[in-house]
Amino acid sequence: MFELILLLLLLFYCCFKCLHTKLDNINKESFNSFTLRIGISHGPVVAGVIGAKKPQYDIWGDTVNLASRMESTGVHGSTQVRDRSYTKAK
Repeated sequence: MFELILLLLLLFYCCFKCLHTKLDNINKESFNSFTLRIGISHGPVVAGVIGAKKPQYDIWGDTVNLASRMESTGVHGSTQVRDRSYTKAK
């Protein structure tokens, strides 16, 4: 299980580096200054489909709320990782 978590965090890291690079290219080409903030947490979530006319898949729970708060209060251009997630990956 630990190996899977480590592999996923490495994959996320590579994706985030790619996103930052792509965003830098978009900013250069469009003369904008978009920034990216990311919050990462791990733990249990509840997932499901909501809506009858326009169904949407969504996830809920303390894990999602914590990651959302970390993202919304984070420094532009950075990724915040929950201490327990960092310790597991270390």
